Amino acid sequence: MRSSRNTTIFWLLAAIAVVALFYFFGGEKLKHDWKETYSAASKEPYGTKILVQLLEKFFPGESFYKLSDDDFVAQLSRPQSGSNYVFVGASFHLDSVETRVLLDFVAAGNTAFFSSKTAPFDFLSEILPPDCEGENWLYYESDYRDTSVRLNFSYPDLADQDGFEYNYVLRGAPSGRYLWSFFMTETYCDSLWSDYANLGNIDDQVNYLSIPFGDGTVLLHSTPLVFTNYHLLEEKKLEYVEKVFSYFSEGTIYFDLKRSEEELLTQRRNGRSQSNRPGESPLNFVLAQPPLAWAWYLLLTLGLLYAIFYARRRQRIVPVLEPNTNTSLEFIKTIGRLYFQQGSPKQVCIQKMKFLQNHIRERYYLPLKDWDEAFILQLHQKSEVPKELLEKIVFMYKNILNSNFVSEKTLMDFHKLQEEFFKIRK
Repeated sequence: MRSSRNTTIFWLLAAIAVVALFYFFGGEKLKHDWKETYSAASKEPYGTKILVQLLEKFFPGESFYKLSDDDFVAQLSRPQSGSNYVFVGASFHLDSVETRVLLDFVAAGNTAFFSSKTAPFDFLSEILPPDCEGENWLYYESDYRDTSVRLNFSYPDLADQDGFEYNYVLRGAPSGRYLWSFFMTETYCDSLWSDYANLGNIDDQVNYLSIPFGDGTVLLHSTPLVFTNYHLLEEKKLEYVEKVFSYFSEGTIYFDLKRSEEELLTQRRNGRSQSNRPGESPLNFVLAQPPLAWAWYLLLTLGLLYAIFYARRRQRIVPVLEPNTNTSLEFIKTIGRLYFQQGSPKQVCIQKMKFLQNHIRERYYLPLKDWDEAFILQLHQKSEVPKELLEKIVFMYKNILNSNFVSEKTLMDFHKLQEEFFKIRK
């Protein structure tokens, strides 16, 4: 009887909670969708319909094309110079064919403009100077959080005395939740930061770069928010965008419609999850979307009510089960015994090294290309294994690969080095 009464009270309170949450969070119908879509067809605040209309008339008498999946390669493969490719979005993804076509397009004397909060490392590694291909380009910096920022240009003829002030607006009101992206000069290579390369800034950080490639130029802009409908309704902010595009060649403009993707996907593809970045978490995105925020608060409320009324144990004690055995290690041991019985210690060493490399890739998310000094330093910092031990493993493995005969003693020594790695790694 008492249990039935508690159940009734629980569902009554749950119904009251649902009604209250709907009233405070779900009852208001927003006039606009404040999600950053950067859609060329969207009239919402963070769409880019106005930008497309601006670019269509930017060079009178010149052609304007919207690139889809079907005509990307066909349009950009034509022999030409003095044309412009434009992308605006949170991030972008190009497959290997599209990357090569776009780079050939730029090298032929054209301009490629990207305004995004991050970019694929595979693409950046193609256009950066040789000494710039480092870990820091896996993502743009975005630990700068403020309600408003001030953008300006480095070139005196374009710079505004007061700068161009921008706010991040959410549901019609300024919000300090936004993370502004930029290129951090203290971290990246010196060859990229010459006077001609640094075109603009966000407060005291660089946000607009020019990178020569072949006979053309790649322009990187880290603040796509400024190209959205909400900001282009103001005359001064329209002036800023026109000055950004003043670095274009007077010719055909190709506006990309289909290469856009979420920033988080690019971060993961680059080997880093969004949760590793300072000041950012998946919950920030959930709370920024009214329907998701409403669902989140409802879930918390129902969970709290459930905990209050059903806190006591209502089932038998769960029996303790034996832990699952690691079949991967058993497999490695079996393969090792097989090679050992065949008298091939060298093959055992190679298989053990493959197992170690796979473990490093899965545990530390490090893209393994070569055991050079930079990779050893990264592995040392993440695993806290002494560099001396890592260098011994690499040195011994290279000797094994280059040797025609590997003794059982060598195999045992190599095995001990790896065992020591697994004992002390974090």
